[in-house]
Amino acid sequence: MKVLRKRKNVLIVSVVCGAVVAGAVVASSYWKSGTEADGTAGVVETPPAESSAAPASGGNAQPAGNQVVLTDGQLAAARISAVPVERGSLTHAHTVPGRVRYNDNRHVAVRTPAAGIVTEVLVKPGDRVEAGQILARLNSPEVGTARADVLKWQAEYELASKLLERADRLEQHVTALTAELRKGDDFETVREKFADRELRDWRSKLFGAYSRFLLAESVNRSTRSLESSGILSGKTILERTGEQQSAQASLLAACEQAEIEVWQERSRAEVSAGDARRRLEIARQHLASLLMQRKVMDPTGGDPMSAGEMGADDTHLELLSQVAIVAPFSGTVEERKFSATERVQPADPLFVLADTSSLWIEASIREQDWPAVEISAGEPVRVTVPALGGTELLAKVYFVGRQVAEDTSAVPLMAEVDNSEGSLRPGLFVRVTLPVDTQSSVLSVPSSAVVQHDDQSFVFVQEGEKQFRRVDVEPGRASGDRMEILSGLEAGQRVVSTGAFILKSRLLLEQEGE
Repeated sequence: MKVLRKRKNVLIVSVVCGAVVAGAVVASSYWKSGTEADGTAGVVETPPAESSAAPASGGNAQPAGNQVVLTDGQLAAARISAVPVERGSLTHAHTVPGRVRYNDNRHVAVRTPAAGIVTEVLVKPGDRVEAGQILARLNSPEVGTARADVLKWQAEYELASKLLERADRLEQHVTALTAELRKGDDFETVREKFADRELRDWRSKLFGAYSRFLLAESVNRSTRSLESSGILSGKTILERTGEQQSAQASLLAACEQAEIEVWQERSRAEVSAGDARRRLEIARQHLASLLMQRKVMDPTGGDPMSAGEMGADDTHLELLSQVAIVAPFSGTVEERKFSATERVQPADPLFVLADTSSLWIEASIREQDWPAVEISAGEPVRVTVPALGGTELLAKVYFVGRQVAEDTSAVPLMAEVDNSEGSLRPGLFVRVTLPVDTQSSVLSVPSSAVVQHDDQSFVFVQEGEKQFRRVDVEPGRASGDRMEILSGLEAGQRVVSTGAFILKSRLLLEQEGE
């Protein structure tokens, strides 16, 4: 057992030494190039402790302990840059995988409104179409019957409306005439006043009754004037008076009868027009349901249905059984399901149409991340697309699901992203960065500034133009390209953000040499 342990220790030591030697070789070649560029031999001497902060007069790098001093050539070759330690708010984030998918609001299956036969297909997959553009035509007897019903009740309603107008006008004229007749005005005056008004057969009936009344009244008046002379007997006078009263009663009865009958005629016409209007509306709603239209034309307008409302295009209106399948919005034809001469059933998908100018990003939030993730609809999230060279895009959260998927124990998150340039395609893999929480007044440095060795994190603090010192730090959580620093640094100190690994290699190489 001791032999085995010894061999094991020897093996570990060999591996470590090999790694150190390899690093030393790489660093040596780098530093050699840097020193040669500066005209030196590349040998670094350790200065006395009291002068470790300044480079040697020979111009070589002067490391001492945890310090690294570079020559002008090494500094230029390393391209080292430093930034100050910042204190401020830091938003921590969590990255989850996701996929690009169609925007469900702009990705639809264009379906057949009724059973029929496809007569013409006008587009193919990949074609760009505009809203309202005809995609295909089909012949449907069911739609033809529905259109015929609409046209029938359209005509019935128009006729009933005209009859109602005439009945209403007749009622107004007859009512006005009876009012004039009750006044007892001169016959010719009344006749001339209503000469050009529609009265139908009530003209002869009412004017005849009025003429008889006026005659009886005139005869009775003449008889009354002869009563005192004794020429006529009292019986004759009474008969003339009775005839006048009878004629007056007949006139009033004729007026009342006329008023009642024209009112009844107008009421019947109103009922007929209302029934025709309702039946027209039902026929239109039936046609609209067959054609899957959202709007139903208001039948009270009485106008004939246009080609669009009939579901046929202008050039084929005479073919009542033909249906024009149109694009509901502008987009691209993604799929075509049927060809010409094929029979289709109601709701069969003819095409799949999509508008890819706006897409959705679908991601899942695992249950262990629920308490930490703070996000709601409308907030922005960062999306990284590896297939596009790590391109970063901003998306807006559309919704966060409420139901937990049984197989993944995650809730869905959907974000909407602008794709007006067309760079994204449904199915692409993406990474979605979700905000977790925000801390205020924390120290942070670029993540590239923090390096590790022997499980110890440290940074290089710039103490002069060419002098850097290793400072051990306690890192916190990372947020994007920033790293929280819990201890070891103060705000304002300048740390190396580019070239920290090169300084680390130089420092380890010199420590090995010691």
